[in-house]
Amino acid sequence: MIRCAQCGSDNPPGHFNCVKCRAKFDSGRINRDFFPETHERNLFRGKIRLILAFFILISLAMAFCPQHIEQIKASDAENVLVLRKVTMLQQGIAVEPIEFSEKEVSLLFNNIIQESRRIAAASGKNAAIYAARVTIRPGSMTIQASTQIGPYSFGSLTFGPYWLTYKASGAPRQTSEGLRFAASGGSIGYFPFLGGYLTVQRLKMTFRPFKNARNFLGALEIVDMKKGSIKVSLKQ
Repeated sequence: MIRCAQCGSDNPPGHFNCVKCRAKFDSGRINRDFFPETHERNLFRGKIRLILAFFILISLAMAFCPQHIEQIKASDAENVLVLRKVTMLQQGIAVEPIEFSEKEVSLLFNNIIQESRRIAAASGKNAAIYAARVTIRPGSMTIQASTQIGPYSFGSLTFGPYWLTYKASGAPRQTSEGLRFAASGGSIGYFPFLGGYLTVQRLKMTFRPFKNARNFLGALEIVDMKKGSIKVSLKQ
C-alpha cells in the first residue's frame, strides 16, 4: 500500500493517482516502495558510473600533464662525429664495434624526428613527435618522446597545441626480423598504463617513412650496453 501525502488515504499497488482525492503520486516514491531491489540496483549503477567518470578524468589529467624532457643541445662537431660513426657502420669500414653515447643516440633519434615533423606538416597532419631523449643503462634503455597535437582551427576558434609525453622502458632484442625494442613498461605523461606499448607504436609511425633508417637499425647487433653508452656492430 502507498499512503497519499495529500489526504492520507491508503492506495493499493498499481495506481499512480490517489483513488480518493486523485492527487498524483511521486514516481520516485512508487519505485522505492514497490521496487526496492530495482531502486537499490540503480543507486549502485549510479555509484559505479561516478567512480568510472572520476577515474577517466584523473587518467586524462595524468596523461595530459607532460613530463619535462630536456632538449638535446649539440655542437656542429658532435653532429659531424655521430654521422661519421653511422657512415662507418653503413659502409662496412668499421673494423671494431662502435660505441655511441646516449647523447649521440638521442641526436640520431632527433634527426629522424625533425624530418618526420616536416613530412607531417607538409601533409597537413596535426600530430608529430617534437623531441626525444634516450637514457641507456646496463641491459636496458628508456626512450622519452614529446608529441605536439594540434593546433586545431574551427572557423575563428583555435584549440591547442597540446602536448603529450611518451615514455617506454625496455631493451633492444635480437629477433628473426632484426633488432627490435621490447618495452617492459612506460607511461603517457604521468599515467602509467599502456605507456610502453603506445610509445613503441608512436615511434613505429615516426620511422615508417624512413625505410633506410629502419633497415639500418634492424641490422645492428648489440655488443655491449653500459650506463650512458651502447656499443654496436653491423650484422654481416
